[in-house]
Amino acid sequence: MQESQAGKLEKLDPLRFMRIHRPVVIHTGFLNEINNIGLGDVEVRRKDGLTFRASKSYEEEWHRKLGLG
Repeated sequence: MQESQAGKLEKLDPLRFMRIHRPVVIHTGFLNEINNIGLGDVEVRRKDGLTFRASKSYEEEWHRKLGLG
């Protein structure tokens, strides 16, 4: 039986990992910047340059974890 993404996320350190979109979990130590790209949409860029669109449904969680309000 395969473990769900939520089950895997529960095993990770909640201070270091956060979900920014349903299929995307990111290590906070690899974050480089967070950009508002218009109309309330946000893009997260890692230090290696890879970018991800952040889901509005997880926005409150990652704002709290990153101390953004």
